[in-house]
Amino acid sequence: MNGATATFTRRGTSFSINDVPSEILVHIFSQLSPFSDISYGEFRYYHPLVAVSLVCKQWNQLCLEPAVWEDYELTLHEDTFPKDITTLVNPKYNKIHSLSFHGSYGDKPPHHYAHVVFGVYQKCDECLPVVNKLTEAERKQIKKISESLTYLSFDNYVFEDDEFKNICSLTKLSELGIWNSNFDWGTALEHITKLKILKSLTFGFPFGEEWEFFLELLVQLTNLETIVFLYFPFSENLSHLAKLSKLKDLKLYNLSEIDETFFEGLASLTQIQCLSLHMECDEDDFDFEYTLPRPLPKLKDLTIERPIP
Repeated sequence: MNGATATFTRRGTSFSINDVPSEILVHIFSQLSPFSDISYGEFRYYHPLVAVSLVCKQWNQLCLEPAVWEDYELTLHEDTFPKDITTLVNPKYNKIHSLSFHGSYGDKPPHHYAHVVFGVYQKCDECLPVVNKLTEAERKQIKKISESLTYLSFDNYVFEDDEFKNICSLTKLSELGIWNSNFDWGTALEHITKLKILKSLTFGFPFGEEWEFFLELLVQLTNLETIVFLYFPFSENLSHLAKLSKLKDLKLYNLSEIDETFFEGLASLTQIQCLSLHMECDEDDFDFEYTLPRPLPKLKDLTIERPIP
């Protein structure tokens, strides 16, 4: 079929779904989930975007429009390797800009998908046979996805020595998230600071003695607008972040200790517009405005969450 056939009548006027402008359909399709189809017993279900792409030739073409995929985040779970390689090489997914890697649990879990995406599969006995079965066009598509990434995240990941070099070769990367992962701090941060266009950075693991060293390197990312610490279980001076003039949004989770040092540093972040403090400790008498020595002049949005009693 070249078009859908649904027709509606209102007050004598006939209206077909084919009368809807393509740009409106593209916007609607961009709001749908694009995950692959799934099976349950003898029944097969299609996720919304897959389903509408099968309606007709016109809708199938519209589903391939770049605008449909701009905000889509493809998640690759290590436990599914190599099954989701077919997703990476599917033409429907060649417009994606967001990618998440989820490792399997273990002392040093393998990361086959990352090796394939970043082109470091030559030394991986499991990856090489899979890649060798791909056509030249499919390999080019994976490379194109890698080079087009603007968002990248890692969960439960054990980084190898050369993998941060590969991340830092992504010239369009503007958002990076790393949590529940292990790596050498010095090597990692020195490479991350090369991502000069990075605007958002999320860390999801506790800090230790490396905090001061981390801040010294962090302030080199002068385009950062958002910083998220998912674990902030200690009281530290945040004044270093005042050097990041473009920083607007700061989120601190699992706050377990807060004192004068913490609030003094926080008060120096006069550029902050959105601030989120998620308390792990039970501070019954906690009053943000009273405790902060100086007001934040640009602050527009303040969120404070306390533990549920």
